[in-house]
Amino acid sequence: MRAVAIVSGWIECADEAGRRCVIPQGTRITIDSRADGYRVRWREPTGRRRAARWTESDLGTYRNRALRSYLEMV
Repeated sequence: MRAVAIVSGWIECADEAGRRCVIPQGTRITIDSRADGYRVRWREPTGRRRAARWTESDLGTYRNRALRSYLEMV
């Protein structure tokens, strides 16, 4: 599964290197399904690419709280 979402509220998480980061409001993110959860990718306002791993519970929490649109694509 691949999905695209727009962040409607700031999301605090840890990137793939384990560093704390924030996904700002209005950011477009791409969510890719993986065997062990989800990989989330986005670009910072500076243009730097970032990625994080989310679990099923992370995705559910953020979907209810901070994702404005969630479009499933095949």
